[in-house]
Amino acid sequence: MAGWNEHDTAIVAAWAQEAGADLFDISTGGLVRARIEVGPGYQVPFAETVRREGDVPVNAVGLITDSAQAEAIVATGQADAVMMGREFMRDPHAALRFARELGVEVDRAPVGTPPQYLRAYR
Repeated sequence: MAGWNEHDTAIVAAWAQEAGADLFDISTGGLVRARIEVGPGYQVPFAETVRREGDVPVNAVGLITDSAQAEAIVATGQADAVMMGREFMRDPHAALRFARELGVEVDRAPVGTPPQYLRAYR
């Protein structure tokens, strides 16, 4: 007996987009025992399938831990965005680090940034 798969998700995501949803967070969840090889970007192929088959905007997850990897996922059209929960738990300033690594200048801090952090944005 087959379970739910990324193709089913693409169909439902297209329906949800018609009802007003605007971004889909694609993850296999890890709540049910399944054979999925875990490695850098291991969830990305699922996001790519949903994006292509559902013609919907998606974000990818799954051991995305560095700026080059994240940039490549978006640049190649595998996903429209990436989310990196564990990486931001390890390094809450990962966004600033990624920006520096990718040559993106961050010229202002978000509202409410503590004064001692402002130099990180210069």
